[in-house]
Amino acid sequence: MTLSATVSGMMLMYTDNYYMILIAAIFSIGSITGGDRTGISSIEIPIISKLVEPKNQTYAYSVYNFLPMISKIIGTSILIIIPILRSITSLQTKSIYQILLTIYTLINAIQASTYIYLNKEIESIKNEKFKIISASNNDSKLIFIITSLFAIDSFGGGFIARSFISFWFVKSFSLNEGILSIIFILAQILNGISLMLAPKIAKKIGILNTMILSQVIANSIIIVAALSTNWIIAAILYLIKETFNDLDIPTRQAFMMNIVSEQNQTQMASISNLGRTGAHTFSPGVAGYISSIFGINLSLVFGGTIKIIYALILLRYKSITFKKYN
Repeated sequence: MTLSATVSGMMLMYTDNYYMILIAAIFSIGSITGGDRTGISSIEIPIISKLVEPKNQTYAYSVYNFLPMISKIIGTSILIIIPILRSITSLQTKSIYQILLTIYTLINAIQASTYIYLNKEIESIKNEKFKIISASNNDSKLIFIITSLFAIDSFGGGFIARSFISFWFVKSFSLNEGILSIIFILAQILNGISLMLAPKIAKKIGILNTMILSQVIANSIIIVAALSTNWIIAAILYLIKETFNDLDIPTRQAFMMNIVSEQNQTQMASISNLGRTGAHTFSPGVAGYISSIFGINLSLVFGGTIKIIYALILLRYKSITFKKYN
């Protein structure tokens, strides 16, 4: 995947053909790393599970999600140099973008080379390929349940995606770009803090309890925020929501890796990832339709309610299907 991104970067650097640029962009997006729903995470999450002891996996997944978040902030900040270079040099915009694409290509090439030196312990155990295809009835059932639950969660998340939150602030309170940028920078910082706090909270109250409580609290807050008529109160509530929102990311990843046998971890990661991505693909369209009829506020309430329902269903399964793990 990283080699694909490297090749895509080289194509973007040297071609002016519209269709070649489109193909390169598609391959580049499909190969993106460092996200909760990226294709490569279906491979990396089981690798971490193989290399890290179960008691330390929640911490490992929090670091795994935290570092790419920091990298994204740094990468986005680099875009600031475009107008600066344009004003202090004679470089054209195209030349500046070629410099940025060169940096992008080199980073992907370095990342691809680092995978060569990974420990051989990450490789599948003998005959794992056969076992993944023929998953046990118990693991197959768990994979189906987990995928369905995570798809519900992801579907609800599409209603309260950052783009909709931004639209809500603008439409409901007429906030400008400056205030919005401050709100979202603070939200990103709080997301990072929640990722690092997740292992400590999970150690105190349990992985499943952390997943459930964080989603109930976060989405109850966004429902209240959606009904607010004051932008300061709405912004504060949104930031509180973001403090809880990402607590379930490392705990969710640790949970799904430990609930199935080792030979089926890759299958669990890839299928659940597919379910989350598929559900999240359609929900913004549904959210837009609801917003156009009933208003953006109701769309946020609807999304928060779906995610609370997901948490309550997870609570139900906790006492039955997941009792042994919990």
